Amino acid sequence: MKSTTYIISTLFLFFTILSCVDADPLQPDGPNLETSVVDVVFDASFTFQRQTEEIEIKNTGDTSLVIDEISISDNTGEEFNYSISSLVIPEDGVGILEVSFKPSDFIRYSRDLVIKSNFENDVLVRLEGTGIPNVLNQDEISFTAQSSIDQFAQEMYDIVNTKDVTISSTANINDPILDLSALSVIKEVEVLRLISNSQLENLEGLDDLLVKNELIVRSNGVLGSLDQMNGLVSSNISIHLENNRGLSSLDFLNGLTMIGDLRVINNRSLVDFTGAESIETIDGDLVVLENSALKSLKGLEGISVSIEDELSGENRFFDDVKIQENEQLDDYCSLLNILSGSEDFFGNIIIINNKLDLSLTDFTSGTCN
Repeated sequence: MKSTTYIISTLFLFFTILSCVDADPLQPDGPNLETSVVDVVFDASFTFQRQTEEIEIKNTGDTSLVIDEISISDNTGEEFNYSISSLVIPEDGVGILEVSFKPSDFIRYSRDLVIKSNFENDVLVRLEGTGIPNVLNQDEISFTAQSSIDQFAQEMYDIVNTKDVTISSTANINDPILDLSALSVIKEVEVLRLISNSQLENLEGLDDLLVKNELIVRSNGVLGSLDQMNGLVSSNISIHLENNRGLSSLDFLNGLTMIGDLRVINNRSLVDFTGAESIETIDGDLVVLENSALKSLKGLEGISVSIEDELSGENRFFDDVKIQENEQLDDYCSLLNILSGSEDFFGNIIIINNKLDLSLTDFTSGTCN
């Protein structure tokens, strides 16, 4: 009886030892997910740049690691992306996950990459990146051909700081400027020149451009209007329109109450000043020369508010008025209230060689056509 008891006790001790060996916490039991990094920090990037980094996913367990879902938290703009959505990694194996970053704004981004698998816990990798603007700082920019505008577009600038922009096809008749849409990134200039663009039909791309001091539009043969220039605001901006044979509308002036010089010279399709009705003050010269189709000054009747000249203290509406060589012009009634003597006028008046020429005495007596 004692011998039997000894044998049973020995077997019990043997199985107890085996159980303790199987439960050794140092031995892996199932898959175990480890990543080569706990955070990925991308270099600061322009909005058109994409960066890619690799994350190693290791299975240090003793059975296959099955990754069934990968996601990025709050990634509504999809600034971060990943290369795979699922993966099976064998025991002691390694998988590669590529993560990329392409900012959509000039801000700092911070997101969590979440890896779900048959490992007991979800694993997080922190992703960080910063978007920065691609900036051009250049006082003067000149576009002399469509290819120069296309090259500008390829630079993918976010911000352009410039004072003076010239758009002219004069030197490149075989590569004329046709499309300005790539210039929409330019938001503000002191001076804008549009000169000798024989095939330019519209100004799309300059829609929101603020021109602060001077707008010169000269010798653009098929340009019918400047209506796309919605960014102009009332100021002392001088506007010079010359030798644009297709220009038939001044609607781009709509909404402006004050400008500086207004020079309208040899625009053969312009019949009046319709579009300029909101202008109350021309704080400079009014020059109207050699517009062969111009019949009246209709559109300038809104000029009825005087301002005080800083030097003389006198009220004025213009510096000087020069209306000359407009062969069909015989209606000046839009200026009647100003030139009839009802207000003090400061400046010189020259009205000669038009279809009808009037003197200041004519205006004073109420004659305007």
